Amino acid sequence: MKSLGLFTKSLLILLGLFGLTTVVLAVFMAWSIDQDLTSEFRRNGQDIAESIARSSVGLLFNHDPTTVQAMLDERGEGTPGISYILVIDEEGNAIAHTFVPSVPEEIRRLPGNPRKTTFHQIHVEGLGDSIDVCSAILAGQGGYVHVGMDRTSIREMIWGRTQQMVCFVGILFIVSVVLTFILTRKISQPLRRLTDAAQRLASGDTLVRQDNSSLPEWFPVGEGDDEVGELTRAFHRMVKEVTSRENGLKQQFKLLLDSTAEAIYGIDLNGNCIFCNPACAKLLGYESAEHLLGRQTHDLMHHTHADGTP
Repeated sequence: MKSLGLFTKSLLILLGLFGLTTVVLAVFMAWSIDQDLTSEFRRNGQDIAESIARSSVGLLFNHDPTTVQAMLDERGEGTPGISYILVIDEEGNAIAHTFVPSVPEEIRRLPGNPRKTTFHQIHVEGLGDSIDVCSAILAGQGGYVHVGMDRTSIREMIWGRTQQMVCFVGILFIVSVVLTFILTRKISQPLRRLTDAAQRLASGDTLVRQDNSSLPEWFPVGEGDDEVGELTRAFHRMVKEVTSRENGLKQQFKLLLDSTAEAIYGIDLNGNCIFCNPACAKLLGYESAEHLLGRQTHDLMHHTHADGTP
């Protein structure tokens, strides 16, 4: 199985980081928006509920529910974010409301506090989720005012901001992918050239020229002071040192063969001569060892029997 390249690995890591960042930011943003808008809706609902509670005192004592109903209709239509308004007496009976056709029982049963404004999270069939804000009229002696603040706008705001954040992160991800591609390409190209040079060295190519002072033009050049440049220059030094030692060993081996009076030769797995000394060439009737290299030694040494037959 082929291993993943540097760019693919970097892309997967980048994708994981951006994915995790997007999820964390989305959750945090949703929580932050929900907290801020919920607090704002509570303040607005409290102001409306307390204003209606103060305005309803005289109307309730004068037994004028029609005017109370008109005031609720005006507030409900003129203020965005309100899902319902309900005014009940101290016994829980509805005096005025904006529900059609009747007041849901789950709202009617919500408890009120005569000393302070209370808040409840409630789900009403047909209206969805709401924040119920309940304020007392005359410390509960005149009843309670319930104002429902619709949470739909909060969800829409969260969804809209999340979409904006995802689009922004997506653009940032695309830019990061392009920059990562350029960076990894800049890093991987000299590394790939070093790999090719190492493979050619392993296959037997001579990298250092005969004068042992320079390398071929195709060999990568170490540029810059970064890690890749240092690695390339170190590879240069290693190749020159290894080649120099190899040439030294070859020279010593040649001197040893040339100075030996006995015939010495070597063959490969196919029986071809790969080296021999002058004594061997002379013994076989050749002027130099070059005449034997690459030829079948059996054909050279055992070509005929003593009687001349093959």
